[in-house]
Amino acid sequence: SEEFRGEGIAFNALWPRTGIATAAIDMLTNGQGAAACRRPEIMADAAHAVLSRPAGECTGNFFIDDEVLREGGASDEDIAAYQV
Repeated sequence: SEEFRGEGIAFNALWPRTGIATAAIDMLTNGQGAAACRRPEIMADAAHAVLSRPAGECTGNFFIDDEVLREGGASDEDIAAYQV
Protein backbone atom coordinates (compact mmCIF):
# COMPACT_ATOMS: atom_id res chain seq x y z
CA SER A 1 0.00 0.00 0.00
CA GLU A 2 2.88 2.37 0.68
CA GLU A 3 3.92 2.47 -2.97
CA PHE A 4 0.54 4.01 -3.89
CA ARG A 5 0.21 6.46 -0.97
CA GLY A 6 1.65 9.36 -2.97
CA GLU A 7 -0.85 8.74 -5.75
CA GLY A 8 -3.79 9.02 -3.38
CA ILE A 9 -4.69 5.32 -3.58
CA ALA A 10 -5.34 3.52 -0.30
CA PHE A 11 -5.48 -0.19 0.51
CA ASN A 12 -7.24 -1.16 3.73
CA ALA A 13 -9.14 -4.18 5.05
CA LEU A 14 -12.34 -4.15 7.08
CA TRP A 15 -13.45 -7.16 9.13
CA PRO A 16 -16.52 -7.77 11.28
CA ARG A 17 -15.98 -8.54 14.96
CA THR A 18 -18.96 -10.93 14.94
CA GLY A 19 -20.96 -12.78 12.35
CA ILE A 20 -23.06 -10.72 9.97
CA ALA A 21 -26.70 -11.72 9.49
CA THR A 22 -26.98 -12.70 5.83
CA ALA A 23 -28.98 -15.19 3.78
CA ALA A 24 -25.92 -17.47 3.83
CA ILE A 25 -25.94 -17.55 7.65
CA ASP A 26 -29.65 -18.40 7.61
CA MET A 27 -29.10 -21.18 5.10
CA LEU A 28 -26.11 -22.70 6.89
CA THR A 29 -27.73 -22.62 10.33
CA ASN A 30 -31.32 -23.48 9.44
CA GLY A 31 -32.35 -19.95 10.39
CA GLN A 32 -30.86 -20.17 13.89
CA GLY A 33 -27.53 -18.38 13.41
CA ALA A 34 -28.65 -14.81 12.91
CA ALA A 35 -29.45 -14.34 16.61
CA ALA A 36 -25.73 -14.17 17.40
CA CYS A 37 -25.01 -11.80 14.51
CA ARG A 38 -25.10 -8.11 13.75
CA ARG A 39 -27.04 -6.50 10.91
CA PRO A 40 -25.11 -5.86 7.65
CA GLU A 41 -25.52 -2.11 8.14
CA ILE A 42 -22.64 -2.11 10.63
CA MET A 43 -20.25 -3.06 7.81
CA ALA A 44 -21.75 -0.44 5.50
CA ASP A 45 -21.39 2.29 8.11
CA ALA A 46 -17.84 1.25 8.99
CA ALA A 47 -16.87 1.06 5.30
CA HIS A 48 -18.24 4.55 4.75
CA ALA A 49 -16.18 5.82 7.68
CA VAL A 50 -12.99 4.23 6.30
CA LEU A 51 -13.61 5.32 2.71
CA SER A 52 -14.25 8.89 3.86
CA ARG A 53 -10.71 9.17 5.25
CA PRO A 54 -7.99 10.79 3.14
CA ALA A 55 -6.26 8.05 1.12
CA GLY A 56 -2.84 9.57 1.63
CA GLU A 57 -3.24 9.39 5.40
CA CYS A 58 -5.11 6.10 5.80
CA THR A 59 -3.65 3.11 4.01
CA GLY A 60 -2.28 -0.31 4.91
CA ASN A 61 -4.65 -0.90 7.82
CA PHE A 62 -6.77 -3.79 9.07
CA PHE A 63 -9.91 -2.35 10.66
CA ILE A 64 -12.60 -3.96 12.82
CA ASP A 65 -16.11 -2.65 12.19
CA ASP A 66 -17.08 -1.57 15.71
CA GLU A 67 -13.66 -0.05 16.43
CA VAL A 68 -13.98 2.18 13.36
CA LEU A 69 -17.41 3.34 14.50
CA ARG A 70 -16.20 3.99 18.06
CA GLU A 71 -13.34 6.09 16.70
CA GLY A 72 -16.02 8.15 14.98
CA GLY A 73 -17.91 8.68 18.23
CA ALA A 74 -20.31 5.72 18.38
CA SER A 75 -21.24 4.61 21.90
CA ASP A 76 -21.72 1.08 23.18
CA GLU A 77 -25.47 1.65 22.81
CA ASP A 78 -25.00 2.67 19.18
CA ILE A 79 -23.03 -0.50 18.48
CA ALA A 80 -25.59 -2.65 20.33
CA ALA A 81 -28.31 -1.29 18.03
CA TYR A 82 -26.75 -3.28 15.16
CA GLN A 83 -27.50 -6.58 16.94
CA VAL A 84 -30.15 -8.70 15.24
